[in-house]
Amino acid sequence: MGLFAIGRALAGDHEPTDTVTVLAAKRAEPLQSVPMAVSVLSGADLESAGITDLGSTARRLPMLGMQSSVSAVTTTLRIRGIGNLGNIPTFEPAVALFIDGAYRSRSMLGTQELLDVERIEVLSGPQSTLYGKSASAGVIAIYTREPTSQLNAAAELTGGWIDGPGSTGLGSVKLSASGPLSATVGGGLSAAWVRHGFTMTNALAGGPDGNDLSRATLRGQLAWRPSERLKVRFIAGYSRVDDDEGESDVVLVPGARSTAIAESLRRLGLASDCFDNEPRNRVTCSTATNTLELEAIDLTLIGAYQLPNGWELTSITGWDRYRDRRNDDDTMQLSTPLLFFHDSEKGTTVQEELRLSSAPQAPMPWLAGVFYYTNQYERGTRGKRAMFGPVGAAAFDPFWQSTLGLPLALPGQQGLLDSRQRTDYVGVFGQFTWRFNERFSLVNGARWQTDEKRASIDNSVTVPGASVVSLTLTPATSPAGPVNGVANRSFAGWAWSVTPQYRVSDNLMFYAMASRGVKAGGFNIGFGNAPLAKREFGDERSDNYALGTRGTFADGRGRVAASVFHTTYKDYQDAAFASAQFTVGNVGRVTLKGAELDGRFEMGEHTRADLAVSLADLVYARNTTAPCYPGRAPDGTAPGACDLTGAHPIDAPKWSTHLGLEHVRAHGSAELFTRFDWSWMDAYSTSLAADPRLTQRPVHLLGLRWGVRFHDYEVVLAGENLLNEQIVYIDSVMNFFNDASYQSFLGDARRYSVTFRAHFGAE
Repeated sequence: MGLFAIGRALAGDHEPTDTVTVLAAKRAEPLQSVPMAVSVLSGADLESAGITDLGSTARRLPMLGMQSSVSAVTTTLRIRGIGNLGNIPTFEPAVALFIDGAYRSRSMLGTQELLDVERIEVLSGPQSTLYGKSASAGVIAIYTREPTSQLNAAAELTGGWIDGPGSTGLGSVKLSASGPLSATVGGGLSAAWVRHGFTMTNALAGGPDGNDLSRATLRGQLAWRPSERLKVRFIAGYSRVDDDEGESDVVLVPGARSTAIAESLRRLGLASDCFDNEPRNRVTCSTATNTLELEAIDLTLIGAYQLPNGWELTSITGWDRYRDRRNDDDTMQLSTPLLFFHDSEKGTTVQEELRLSSAPQAPMPWLAGVFYYTNQYERGTRGKRAMFGPVGAAAFDPFWQSTLGLPLALPGQQGLLDSRQRTDYVGVFGQFTWRFNERFSLVNGARWQTDEKRASIDNSVTVPGASVVSLTLTPATSPAGPVNGVANRSFAGWAWSVTPQYRVSDNLMFYAMASRGVKAGGFNIGFGNAPLAKREFGDERSDNYALGTRGTFADGRGRVAASVFHTTYKDYQDAAFASAQFTVGNVGRVTLKGAELDGRFEMGEHTRADLAVSLADLVYARNTTAPCYPGRAPDGTAPGACDLTGAHPIDAPKWSTHLGLEHVRAHGSAELFTRFDWSWMDAYSTSLAADPRLTQRPVHLLGLRWGVRFHDYEVVLAGENLLNEQIVYIDSVMNFFNDASYQSFLGDARRYSVTFRAHFGAE
């Protein structure tokens, strides 16, 4: 598309603002008619703002957040502050991710490059009625472009550097082609390769630098349209990630147990001296980097048939599979190799949605459908690859017996975890719009759903004997009961929504919403000595109320949407981090209240502005079983727990804003393009335990892009995070030590780039 298309859009050669079409309600309709909080970014929006993935999308949409800790597999998506930290494999995300209508079970399946995207729709607030399973915070729906009617192709090359402790290079290559293959069949193929060097330096002599990345993405499709009534699309995607992006910035706090152990190891000559202990400075003292190998494939088959009476039958069939292997050979983070952690996962999903909808102009529009989903997840390799084991001679030193009362591991001893979970889900849903007159209508929706889960754990060690590996990390039994075994749970329940809508005129509409959502519980099937009977977490319920409006002004050159909302989550599914992994529990009650504003205005022939503001006040209304931060005396209702009632959850800034300005002007035979982006986030807690030491101060993120286009060629200069703000996603306790020392996982540093793009064929 490129700058030329952007210029045409700003000049007015485009669809009027009030006729932007979306599928938020699972039927094509104008954005101005949708009675819910929906934010839309078109393909042109993504390109003009330099948005290449969901991480950069979140900087443009204040209600959307994305964090990552050790790697892409721990990517967390959030809407209005609600999200499941760590992307725990058996913990269904609160933000439902859909690509071309197919649900993706893990957030990491959407972290690849955004290729051939037609638009992104972000639905804020619980969406359990139409989207079901895991939409308690909202929905991110990515829609790709259909093959073009004329042959065209594009190539893009980007180079630049990241302004970290030592400047490191970055680069990417993107290729795409699309066009007709016959009179009724079209095809398209896109590919991207992204690479950058290390962004974390090592203070240990000879120690490895970390956080470099290599990522490849492919996406192709075939579209068949044998008649005006029938359309079929087959879409396939592939992605591979190889990175060392798991490095954190560790801080050893004076007086902490971990600090005392590290000092003792150095005095005994078992650990190297670390000459850096500064927080959040992108310098580490690691003896080995975290590495990740991730491979994912997804297939989607979409069929739409319009019946003679105008009804439409839609089928969406999806299949996806991923495999990942993570290696961490310095999991104790004490400047010496002691224990390794080798994680292996794979998951396979099959799904089918079949729905029937009335004709678009029916007096009383309706739709009804059924959704089936099954997922099989495995962690471990059935005994072929150990999860834990010793690294180096220091792991067997008598120091550990005298300090911990146990050796870390016995010679030749390795710990294995093989856990599995199967999920089977069925949902039946429907929506009916009762139009009382031309101005007032009532949208009613309901969904009945059932969810069955079967989980198992099989811990073992290669050599018997008491050690940290055998008794703490991979035990078959614990003092509280057996760890190994099989567990089952089932859930069935209703979700519903009622939405009155009043249209004042063609340019102004108001709506109200009341809805109830549900989210099934599950099991924690990771490593550790928690007994099987204590590994279940319960179902979650949400009650949501909202008032909103949508309008256009200035003869359609501007549009604005605003909403206020209040949501209560009961038995809220929340994560905690202990003993090197995340676990899930239920919080009694969480409240979310706030408001959103989203607007766009074309200021004359050449300039456009977009503004978005999010106020999301997320609070633990009742949380008496939370983890305690170091130094706080337990005061909760469970042994060793603390009362966080009234505190704010992690990674939930109260205020977030974004302002973007674009200007396109022709100069002779060339077009010049300038875009400025400013985002601001309020302060927020970076600790699961609301540790007052660990917060992110307010930040300003500035971006600037300047480009020139001549015929079919473009050059774009860009800078992101120009103030080089330090952004902390998560501050967590160090692996294996629940004390005052902590590790920080950081966002992107300042970066500069230049992109050359060439387009061939029809626009």
